[in-house]
Amino acid sequence: MLYDVVMGHFISRWLILTVAAGVMVAVLPGMHAIGEPPVLGIAAFALFMALINASIKPIIHVIALPFSIVSFGLVALVINWLFMQLASWLALSFFSVGVTIDGFVLPMVRVLAWYCAFSIGSFLGELLGAKALRSLMDSFASGFGLLLSALTAFAAVSAACTGLLLSMGGAA
Repeated sequence: MLYDVVMGHFISRWLILTVAAGVMVAVLPGMHAIGEPPVLGIAAFALFMALINASIKPIIHVIALPFSIVSFGLVALVINWLFMQLASWLALSFFSVGVTIDGFVLPMVRVLAWYCAFSIGSFLGELLGAKALRSLMDSFASGFGLLLSALTAFAAVSAACTGLLLSMGGAA
């Protein structure tokens, strides 16, 4: 009886992760399904994501919780990305189908750059005062601010999609 409930819960999470991974492969340019038909690759990737989410993810996130709090969640984002890479590698190794994840490092660097810029800006604001900081920022805002905003928005969308995929699995 309990076995049926647990397996039903796991299978429903696997199906939800399969749909979420399929949406991410369709929407994000850095994710590609490997296999014929592509849904097999997505399902294999989602299977390993479900297994990781049910087994080691809760333990690792509890251990990393202090670092996640200090970094405002950036450590959790890196851990989730590593779990996605692990699931991709396992699916490709065991079944020769899966999902490849390209280019997540660059958006992660952009998020870290935004975080550092925000921290430095806050520090300079306290040090120089609001008026001096505003004139300093206005001189950089013309071209660089727009570029940084676009990169930050792309990184935020990538991070949100990754978080959505991983939160769909959750802890079993």
